[in-house]
Amino acid sequence: MGLRSILVIGIVGSTAYGEPPPIDDAIKQAAVAKKPLVLEFHAAWCGPCQTFAATTLTDERVKHALDGVVFVRYDAEQDPGIAAAARYGVTAYPTFIVLDRNGAERLRERGALGGEAGVRQFLDLLARARAVPVATLSSATRDQRARRLKQWKQQLIAEKLAIVRRAREASLDDLIVVTIGSDLRQAQIRPVLRSAIEHTQDIERLDKLVYIALAAGAKEEALRAATRINDHRRDGKHLSMLAECYHAWGDRPRALELADEAIETATGADELVEELKASRQRFEHGKEEPTEVVELRARAADLWQRVENVDHVIARAATPVAIPKRSATQSSTYQRYAAAHLERQRVENAVEAACRKHAGSRDEAVARIALDAQGNVISVKLLVEANASSALRACLRNEISLAKLPQQTQLPGNSSLDISF
Repeated sequence: MGLRSILVIGIVGSTAYGEPPPIDDAIKQAAVAKKPLVLEFHAAWCGPCQTFAATTLTDERVKHALDGVVFVRYDAEQDPGIAAAARYGVTAYPTFIVLDRNGAERLRERGALGGEAGVRQFLDLLARARAVPVATLSSATRDQRARRLKQWKQQLIAEKLAIVRRAREASLDDLIVVTIGSDLRQAQIRPVLRSAIEHTQDIERLDKLVYIALAAGAKEEALRAATRINDHRRDGKHLSMLAECYHAWGDRPRALELADEAIETATGADELVEELKASRQRFEHGKEEPTEVVELRARAADLWQRVENVDHVIARAATPVAIPKRSATQSSTYQRYAAAHLERQRVENAVEAACRKHAGSRDEAVARIALDAQGNVISVKLLVEANASSALRACLRNEISLAKLPQQTQLPGNSSLDISF
């Protein structure tokens, strides 16, 4: 079994390039072989790519040097090269990327590598690739990682809790983080929601707070908000919302009474009446929750899942896959994503280089950062091993705080960096 794996890798990484494997398979093959993975991205129309293949890859010195790595050539406009190019933000050809055992980018070069000068440049790239650590193990055990992720979740909740307590009208996103699926007790959640409801005058915002409270299990606060709304706007939609609150309390007669009033009030609005009748049927026959509550809980669960997964190397994470033929809008979005990815990688590499001397035997750190609208870092939270030196922590915090990154399309103002040594 082991011999077969090595032979397969030899075919992929030497002169018989054939059909390239999917990027995840290539990463696994390189890890089994304990060799760095070197990727070349090219396109059929790319002249310099053809020169590289005709002159550099046929050089005997290059053939010999390729024995020390796993080398995979991807046509970036054909599967499986499309997905690989999208993952690593490749926008120009040829591009050469060196990956470590986790699939994280360590080196990148772009441009023509043909002729004698190109041979020497490619040999230098392969030499530097062989110096990339590919077989060391992370110094963090599973228990250590679990503990630090729990600590990080607690830090995130504490930050958001401080924000919502301070702000008279905190963002709904921050309220969701604090109240739905968090580790806080009801005795901590209910005062937060009560304050948010008391300080809200806008009916539409109160609508949303009702469902956030229901999703958080704060039934009394949900009922209070829904009652306030109906004092000012007693229509079919809001009567049904009030019925939802009594339904959550288990008061079936009152829920049905309000549902009937809602249907009568909404007569003439056929679509709304159908929705109200469906809600009434739900009140009568079961304990199923409203769609709004289900969606809020799913949204919160997705957030906490991403928090749990933040410990994974960023470059390993699945990314939107480009398609061969893109519309102008898709192409523009892809270009922005690729540029952001490259800038993130540049910052990660710069931080690694500056702080490597303080890392000792550790090989990984993750930083959760908050950005302002211009991409400036305004706060840094580190996830490192418990015994990481104060010098490493200080270096990471200082180097990251000086960075500037493009805004990411995740949680507003939040992003993360993976730093490996």
